[in-house]
Amino acid sequence: MKGIILCVVYSSTSENMGPECLTGVLIINYTKCTIQIYKRDAVMSFNDEDWKNVTSNLGPGDDVEIFVSFGNRLIVKKTLVLCT
Repeated sequence: MKGIILCVVYSSTSENMGPECLTGVLIINYTKCTIQIYKRDAVMSFNDEDWKNVTSNLGPGDDVEIFVSFGNRLIVKKTLVLCT
């Protein structure tokens, strides 16, 4: 696997907009029995080496769940995860 694309469609109002809307990402790989937790500051500052560590834990056919947490009372409409 070369990478992960995470797209989130959400709605907000002028009262709950802000750069701190993404608060964390949790990746559970049931196949390899691993859990990876990333807080907002870590995800926002990832470089290529950091993403290689994330993707090295994921493989074709793995049973994986990805949770994304948001603050500011955002209404998440759709979440899409694409592994390339």
